[in-house]
Amino acid sequence: NINGVIYVGTASSNVYSYDTSATYPSWVWVGNASLGAGTIRALVNLGNKLYAGTNSDGVYSINLANPSASWSAVGITLLGQSVT
Repeated sequence: NINGVIYVGTASSNVYSYDTSATYPSWVWVGNASLGAGTIRALVNLGNKLYAGTNSDGVYSINLANPSASWSAVGITLLGQSVT
């Protein structure tokens, strides 16, 4: 829960948000595309960014000030490596 928003990652490489303070809350897709391949294994919020670790395609980040933007690969790509 980040400022009243819940974030979840899925087995199909998508991240969704749910704003608990909205009048009519609903699940919203974060970013304009899924994150490569594999399951989202971890979500971490640092400052204004949300980081998502996948089980087979590395770590991605998105700026929470613009959650409809694209996800960006972070640093070194961990192809074939699991994030736990």
